[in-house]
Amino acid sequence: MRIGVITASIAFFLLARVTTIRGLYTAATFLAITSATVVTGLNGLASFEAAEGQRGEVLGRHRAWGQVGRTIGPLVFCTLYWWAGREVAYAVGAAGMVGVVGIVFSGLSVPAGTEIKKAVKVDGKGA
Repeated sequence: MRIGVITASIAFFLLARVTTIRGLYTAATFLAITSATVVTGLNGLASFEAAEGQRGEVLGRHRAWGQVGRTIGPLVFCTLYWWAGREVAYAVGAAGMVGVVGIVFSGLSVPAGTEIKKAVKVDGKGA
């Protein structure tokens, strides 16, 4: 998920300044990476936050808030795009994503039980 929010930031910065088709495809590639990592990562994290009997409720609420974001986000962004222009709209989006990067790197922790454990040598042999 961390890679995804970083690539979203990069994509928005590129879209604010893109002048070529190659630049547009590069930004689209970064957005594709974002889509592939963030959505699945957030769904996974939401499922880890719920108790066994509450998963349906928690995931349903998580997806409902995602729909709210997919509704409000384009309305706000398009308004800013038409009011202030492409450069300003994508620069504001990039700045917002930098804020999200800060939240993700400082606020998210690895869910219990999913940490990568190193092998411990016992009597000179791998465990």
